[in-house]
Amino acid sequence: MTQLPNLDFEAVRIFTSLIETLNLSNTAETCGVSISSASRTIAKLRAVFKDELFHRYPHGMRPTQRAKELEAPMRRLLRGYEEMLRSASDVFSPARESRMFRIGAVDQGVFCYLSHGLTNILRDAPNCGVNFLPLNADFTEELKSGELDLALYPYSERLEDFCTHVLCRDIFVFAVLADHPLVHRLAAGESVTMRDIGAYRKLGVSVTPRHHLRVDHFSVPQSHIQLRASDTAVWTPYFSLFPTLLGCTDLVAVMPLQLAHRFNQIGCELVVLGRPSDAKTFEPVLVWHERTQGDPALQWLRSHFLAAIPPLPNPEDVPVLH
Repeated sequence: MTQLPNLDFEAVRIFTSLIETLNLSNTAETCGVSISSASRTIAKLRAVFKDELFHRYPHGMRPTQRAKELEAPMRRLLRGYEEMLRSASDVFSPARESRMFRIGAVDQGVFCYLSHGLTNILRDAPNCGVNFLPLNADFTEELKSGELDLALYPYSERLEDFCTHVLCRDIFVFAVLADHPLVHRLAAGESVTMRDIGAYRKLGVSVTPRHHLRVDHFSVPQSHIQLRASDTAVWTPYFSLFPTLLGCTDLVAVMPLQLAHRFNQIGCELVVLGRPSDAKTFEPVLVWHERTQGDPALQWLRSHFLAAIPPLPNPEDVPVLH
């Protein structure tokens, strides 16, 4: 049997740090070792892999092709080491944890899905807090770097190196306050059509530079009203402003069904008029980097958020407008 070289935790940790920092002094400081010790470890790795791994330059170091090839398996090894050490330590106790959890989300995501779990989270972990931060276009990089612990992303799609959990199915609908003229039509037994909707300008939301949740996402057929940005009188980046803006105008809001449902739970009296015939459903997801999959504190946090989400309306139950 071929004898495998000895590759300890310290060597893996120093390699993964150096390929990030490309600076031996910074790596030594990060790993809590002397520069000479870090240098000896790199020398040992060079002997093991029979490659220079890192070339010295006046302004730092550069990885060789072999070092680049080793980066992914080394990171997997490091995660395995860390998970093993965590499992050998004391069982996670939220009451003893002291941590500020950082979550990227738009206000609608917090309002509809994450707010329900906060009471139990803050009660069971009295020394912890939650910092809800804006969902930036580069949120995946923030998750990767550790700037964010979790993110709530509006659409389910495959994100390499990330874990996701679908929260629900949602759909964009037309909604107004209960005293809107279109609601009076319904109360009088009359139907509301797409042509009726078209007589009123819209309230829309623009969330991030990368993702604009806008009325033209409906792709309404030409035989009905054509919804374009020009049909929208007011744009806002804040879903939470919808009741206020609807209350002082006769606009028709284009908004997620689950948001309208949540507003009604707190007494806003929104009426969902319906949805276009070709409106597509979408699936908001909770996202985290695979590196944190085994973190017991984040496992606990995710489970509390997910367990607290109440039953939600089915998009298929929303009437189709023609």
